[in-house]
Amino acid sequence: MASSKKFNILCLHGYRQNGDTFKNKIGSFRKILKPYAEFSFIDAPHLAKKILSEDEIGEEFRSWWFNQEDGNFTTEMGPIDTGFDDSLKLVEETWKNGNYDGILAFSQGASFLSAVCGMRMQNLTLINPKFVILACGFHSVSSSHTKFYKAKIDIPSMHIGGATDKVIPHVMHLELEEAFLNPFVYHHEGGHLIPASSKDRNAYRNFFDDLEIKKN
Repeated sequence: MASSKKFNILCLHGYRQNGDTFKNKIGSFRKILKPYAEFSFIDAPHLAKKILSEDEIGEEFRSWWFNQEDGNFTTEMGPIDTGFDDSLKLVEETWKNGNYDGILAFSQGASFLSAVCGMRMQNLTLINPKFVILACGFHSVSSSHTKFYKAKIDIPSMHIGGATDKVIPHVMHLELEEAFLNPFVYHHEGGHLIPASSKDRNAYRNFFDDLEIKKN
């Protein structure tokens, strides 16, 4: 039941991705939602450390922030949040200068976005999405961000998580879902990805159909 006016969605990539690589990875997902949404992609402001055995020549891999003293990022909780404020400033500027309705974020980007949503509930940021989509997401693992999850986040949300995700354990997806009020949850049998088969299509469209009803 897509309307003539599409939702405008800002997209935040995962750790050691960039806007272009994320855009390419979710091409089928975007195609499914073409009747509902337009997608815009940005790069995180920080360069991630290269892993020579994995990095493609000429490819830039980026990060929203770092939580290790050596400038890396892991899913282990700790006190460091180097670069988080710079990324927040970038996304705030992008949000202010665009006409966005919602935000889609993947993995580390979804973790960053979840903290931003918590900040929004406490009026600590001007970013004010009508909805968010968090794929392979998890609570921020910087302990200074724990305060952003004290109350349930009352922003319409869709959570996409893979039961066999070996990068972000599925239990971490579940923990993040608990941080939101009335989340729309879609669990699939795959891993660290946003699936886009015919089996997945209806779940995504159901979420957007519900948004359309609320909009109208």
